[in-house]
Amino acid sequence: MAVQSVSSNVGNVTVGGESKQSTSIAGGAVGNKAQGAGAVAIQSLASNVGKVDVEGKSSQTVNLTRTTVTNHANGADTTAVQNLASNYDGVTIAKGGQSTQTVVGDGGTISNEATGRYAQAFQNLSSNFGDVTISGKSTQLTYVAGTVTNKANGYRSLAVQNLSSNDACDPPKFKLPDCPTGYCGWGSRL
Repeated sequence: MAVQSVSSNVGNVTVGGESKQSTSIAGGAVGNKAQGAGAVAIQSLASNVGKVDVEGKSSQTVNLTRTTVTNHANGADTTAVQNLASNYDGVTIAKGGQSTQTVVGDGGTISNEATGRYAQAFQNLSSNFGDVTISGKSTQLTYVAGTVTNKANGYRSLAVQNLSSNDACDPPKFKLPDCPTGYCGWGSRL
């Protein structure tokens, strides 16, 4: 498993006031890769991931200028999860709280890919994905003047892409993989 967290709150974090996460990259590259059967690659930039409780204001911003951001899992039964300025799996923004998520890109490429039999790729930009509860105000914005790709390649593969979205854990036509962060109750694959 390859886990990359930049400017992120990940697992068992409680913020009693204000949480600001920001990642700015100009003319660079950020990569995360896991290889082999059952490999899991999780890449989070300026995100809340796992059991994170925010009782005040959460602001997540990713600014990219001519930058390449890649996340890749290669092999049978692999899962690639890419979060940019997103709330993912087990995040609670308390009553009276506020969540603002922004991804801005000027040129460059953002890509997420899972390759192999039963490969699954989940890409979230400025999104709330999985077990996320927001009792206050939520504002999501994605603006990318470049290329954004999410790809699952192989037999019975699955790709889910969320841009400025709210997406529940269990869409009607498939099941999500075993929970890579350990906080959600996801079950079997396809």
